[in-house]
Formats: sequence, C-alpha cells, structure tokens
Amino acid sequence: MQNLFKKIDDGVKAVFESDSYKECLRYMSKFTNYSAGNCILIMLQKPDASLVAAFGKWKELGRTINKGEKGIAILAPMSFKSKELKEQPVTDSRRNNRHF
Repeated sequence: MQNLFKKIDDGVKAVFESDSYKECLRYMSKFTNYSAGNCILIMLQKPDASLVAAFGKWKELGRTINKGEKGIAILAPMSFKSKELKEQPVTDSRRNNRHF
C-alpha cells in the first residue's frame, strides 16, 4: 500500500510540476471570468488570444471586427424557468405515494 500511495503522490506531483500544466494555468489566468472548460476551449482554438468578448462587447469597446474573421466557440450558461409546475409522485418511507 505504501508503494501504491507513493506512485499516486509522485504522479500527482509530476502533473502539477509539468510545464504544460503551468502554461495552462498561466493562460487561464488571463480569462478569469470564464470557466476552466471555456478557457481550455479558447486555448485550443486561439492560443494567442489576449482578450475574449462577445461581438456586442467589442462594439461597446469601440473595437472593430475585420471582414472574414471568425469567432471562437465557447459554452454559454443557459437558465430558464418552467412556465408550468407538474405534480410529481413521491413515495414516503412507508411506500405510500404522495402528490406535491
């Protein structure tokens, strides 16, 4: 068991001390408003990116988009509220069905 724990510990240290991991953290530090997953998506699509924003935000900042330039894909959170509540049967500890 000691040997197994040592292997795991050494493996974790190797990942955290690797140059790739450090570079990934450096890159992600530029995009603090984005999730880790989105930072990785940005890095894979545009490794030299220094600022990421939606089209409207670029216009708001007085920046222009050159003809023919393409955007990069990121995952945007989506939230919504259901307009109707549905009754859900729930079984209590005595296995009786209840509707709420």
